[in-house]
Amino acid sequence: MNVNEQKELEVESKLAYVLAKAYTLIPWNKIKVNNAHKFFMERIRASSNTRTFKEYIDVLCMKLNVEMMKINTNIMTFSMKIMQLL
Repeated sequence: MNVNEQKELEVESKLAYVLAKAYTLIPWNKIKVNNAHKFFMERIRASSNTRTFKEYIDVLCMKLNVEMMKINTNIMTFSMKIMQLL
């Protein structure tokens, strides 16, 4: 496994962590949906046209009705570094 593959796996795992955290914070009692997976995937796609990772998280939380999400600062700084490389 080369360095790029390692970084890609690390990015995927950190993004999966952030998405899982957002999913668990959704106020499902306020949202009446038949298909939670479809609801979540639509919000992920709708949030993806942002320029930075921080904007993406902010927009995603807004679309999911999540008021606040605490994320480890290591994940944010790592994600910002990766976005600068792209």
